[in-house]
Amino acid sequence: MFRIAICDNERGFVKKTEKMMGQYLRNKGILYEISSFDSEEAFMQLGTEIMKYRVVFLGTNRNGVNGLKLARWIRRYSEELFIVFVTAHINYSLEGYKFNAIRFLLKDRKTFSESILECMDAILAKMNYVIFKKDIKFSEGRKKIALNQILFIESCLHKLLFHIMEDQESVY
Repeated sequence: MFRIAICDNERGFVKKTEKMMGQYLRNKGILYEISSFDSEEAFMQLGTEIMKYRVVFLGTNRNGVNGLKLARWIRRYSEELFIVFVTAHINYSLEGYKFNAIRFLLKDRKTFSESILECMDAILAKMNYVIFKKDIKFSEGRKKIALNQILFIESCLHKLLFHIMEDQESVY
Protein backbone atom coordinates (compact mmCIF):
# COMPACT_ATOMS: atom_id res chain seq x y z
CA MET A 1 0.00 0.00 0.00
CA PHE A 2 1.40 3.38 -1.04
CA ARG A 3 0.55 5.86 1.74
CA ILE A 4 0.62 9.64 1.35
CA ALA A 5 0.05 12.34 3.95
CA ILE A 6 -1.00 15.90 3.13
CA CYS A 7 -0.50 18.52 5.84
CA ASP A 8 -2.13 21.82 4.89
CA ASN A 9 -4.82 24.02 6.41
CA GLU A 10 -6.43 24.96 3.06
CA ARG A 11 -9.25 22.41 2.83
CA GLY A 12 -10.07 23.13 -0.84
CA PHE A 13 -6.45 22.70 -1.85
CA VAL A 14 -6.19 19.41 0.06
CA LYS A 15 -9.30 17.99 -1.66
CA LYS A 16 -8.00 19.02 -5.09
CA THR A 17 -4.61 17.45 -4.39
CA GLU A 18 -6.17 14.22 -3.08
CA LYS A 19 -8.27 13.95 -6.23
CA MET A 20 -5.29 14.54 -8.57
CA MET A 21 -3.03 12.07 -6.77
CA GLY A 22 -5.80 9.48 -6.50
CA GLN A 23 -6.37 9.60 -10.25
CA TYR A 24 -2.63 9.45 -10.92
CA LEU A 25 -2.11 6.42 -8.66
CA ARG A 26 -5.18 4.59 -10.00
CA ASN A 27 -3.92 5.11 -13.57
CA LYS A 28 -0.57 3.59 -12.51
CA GLY A 29 -2.36 0.62 -10.90
CA ILE A 30 -1.03 1.46 -7.44
CA LEU A 31 -3.04 0.71 -4.32
CA TYR A 32 -2.92 3.81 -2.18
CA GLU A 33 -4.17 5.56 0.91
CA ILE A 34 -4.15 9.34 1.31
CA SER A 35 -4.52 10.92 4.75
CA SER A 36 -4.92 14.64 5.31
CA PHE A 37 -4.02 16.70 8.36
CA ASP A 38 -5.06 20.31 8.85
CA SER A 39 -2.22 21.19 11.23
CA GLU A 40 1.33 20.16 12.06
CA GLU A 41 0.17 19.20 15.54
CA ALA A 42 -2.34 16.69 14.15
CA PHE A 43 0.40 15.01 12.12
CA MET A 44 2.91 15.09 14.97
CA GLN A 45 0.44 13.30 17.24
CA LEU A 46 1.07 10.19 15.13
CA GLY A 47 4.57 9.91 16.57
CA THR A 48 6.40 6.93 15.08
CA GLU A 49 3.26 6.01 13.09
CA ILE A 50 4.48 8.48 10.45
CA MET A 51 6.77 5.67 9.30
CA LYS A 52 3.83 4.09 7.46
CA TYR A 53 3.83 7.00 4.97
CA ARG A 54 6.07 7.11 1.90
CA VAL A 55 5.39 10.73 0.93
CA VAL A 56 4.31 13.78 2.88
CA PHE A 57 3.15 17.02 1.28
CA LEU A 58 3.76 19.95 3.63
CA GLY A 59 2.14 23.35 3.32
CA THR A 60 3.88 26.42 4.66
CA ASN A 61 2.14 29.43 6.10
CA ARG A 62 3.06 33.05 5.45
CA ASN A 63 6.08 33.01 7.75
CA GLY A 64 7.18 29.55 6.58
CA VAL A 65 7.30 28.07 10.07
CA ASN A 66 4.78 25.22 9.98
CA GLY A 67 6.12 23.13 7.12
CA LEU A 68 9.77 23.71 8.02
CA LYS A 69 9.19 22.88 11.67
CA LEU A 70 7.36 19.71 10.70
CA ALA A 71 10.10 18.71 8.21
CA ARG A 72 12.71 19.05 10.97
CA TRP A 73 10.56 16.84 13.23
CA ILE A 74 10.02 14.23 10.45
CA ARG A 75 13.76 13.97 9.78
CA ARG A 76 14.33 12.97 13.41
CA TYR A 77 12.32 9.82 12.64
CA SER A 78 13.06 9.08 9.01
CA GLU A 79 15.41 10.00 6.18
CA GLU A 80 13.48 7.76 3.75
CA LEU A 81 10.19 9.64 3.84
CA PHE A 82 9.85 11.84 0.76
CA ILE A 83 9.06 15.44 1.72
CA VAL A 84 7.37 17.77 -0.77
CA PHE A 85 6.82 21.40 0.22
CA VAL A 86 3.75 23.06 -1.27
CA THR A 87 3.34 26.80 -0.85
CA ALA A 88 2.34 30.07 -2.42
CA HIS A 89 5.57 31.65 -1.11
CA ILE A 90 8.79 30.73 -2.91
CA ASN A 91 10.91 32.54 -0.27
CA TYR A 92 11.35 29.37 1.79
CA SER A 93 12.54 26.98 -0.91
CA LEU A 94 16.23 27.17 0.03
CA GLU A 95 15.42 26.55 3.68
CA GLY A 96 13.22 23.60 2.72
CA TYR A 97 15.98 21.81 0.84
CA LYS A 98 17.97 21.55 4.10
CA PHE A 99 15.57 18.72 4.91
CA ASN A 100 16.24 16.85 1.63
CA ALA A 101 12.89 17.82 0.14
CA ILE A 102 12.37 16.13 -3.20
CA ARG A 103 10.38 19.09 -4.59
CA PHE A 104 9.13 22.55 -3.70
CA LEU A 105 5.84 23.13 -5.53
CA LEU A 106 4.05 26.43 -6.00
CA LYS A 107 0.28 26.55 -5.45
CA ASP A 108 -0.29 28.49 -8.66
CA ARG A 109 -3.30 27.45 -10.68
CA LYS A 110 -1.50 27.21 -14.03
CA THR A 111 1.28 24.72 -13.43
CA PHE A 112 0.40 22.94 -10.19
CA SER A 113 -1.23 19.92 -11.85
CA GLU A 114 1.78 19.26 -14.08
CA SER A 115 4.16 19.89 -11.17
CA ILE A 116 2.49 17.38 -8.88
CA LEU A 117 2.44 14.70 -11.60
CA GLU A 118 6.12 15.28 -12.37
CA CYS A 119 6.85 15.14 -8.63
CA MET A 120 5.09 11.77 -8.28
CA ASP A 121 6.94 10.45 -11.35
CA ALA A 122 10.24 11.48 -9.72
CA ILE A 123 9.31 9.83 -6.42
CA LEU A 124 8.32 6.55 -8.09
CA ALA A 125 11.53 6.61 -10.14
CA LYS A 126 13.66 7.13 -7.02
CA MET A 127 11.87 4.25 -5.33
CA ASN A 128 12.30 2.00 -8.40
CA TYR A 129 8.57 1.39 -7.99
CA VAL A 130 7.48 -0.89 -10.82
CA ILE A 131 4.10 -2.54 -11.25
CA PHE A 132 4.14 -5.81 -13.18
CA LYS A 133 0.81 -6.62 -14.82
CA LYS A 134 -0.29 -9.88 -16.35
CA ASP A 135 -3.20 -10.40 -18.70
CA ILE A 136 -5.16 -13.33 -17.22
CA LYS A 137 -8.16 -15.11 -18.72
CA PHE A 138 -10.89 -15.72 -16.14
CA SER A 139 -14.32 -17.29 -16.68
CA GLU A 140 -15.69 -13.72 -16.46
CA GLY A 141 -13.35 -12.60 -19.25
CA ARG A 142 -9.81 -11.28 -19.61
CA LYS A 143 -8.45 -8.90 -17.02
CA LYS A 144 -5.09 -7.19 -16.58
CA ILE A 145 -3.96 -7.81 -13.00
CA ALA A 146 -1.08 -6.16 -11.17
CA LEU A 147 0.90 -9.05 -9.71
CA ASN A 148 1.40 -7.24 -6.41
CA GLN A 149 -2.41 -7.16 -5.97
CA ILE A 150 -2.74 -10.96 -5.88
CA LEU A 151 -3.37 -11.93 -2.27
CA PHE A 152 -3.43 -15.68 -2.90
CA ILE A 153 -4.58 -18.30 -5.39
CA GLU A 154 -6.88 -21.03 -4.12
CA SER A 155 -7.41 -24.40 -5.77
CA CYS A 156 -11.01 -25.56 -5.53
CA LEU A 157 -12.28 -28.65 -7.40
CA HIS A 158 -9.89 -28.27 -10.36
CA LYS A 159 -10.53 -24.52 -10.56
CA LEU A 160 -8.27 -21.70 -9.46
CA LEU A 161 -9.74 -18.83 -7.49
CA PHE A 162 -7.66 -15.66 -7.63
CA HIS A 163 -8.10 -13.44 -4.57
CA ILE A 164 -7.21 -9.94 -5.75
CA MET A 165 -7.02 -6.75 -3.68
CA GLU A 166 -8.52 -3.92 -5.69
CA ASP A 167 -10.67 -1.30 -3.95
CA GLN A 168 -11.79 -4.29 -1.93
CA GLU A 169 -11.00 -7.98 -2.16
CA SER A 170 -12.34 -9.59 -5.35
CA VAL A 171 -12.35 -13.24 -6.33
CA TYR A 172 -12.02 -14.36 -9.96
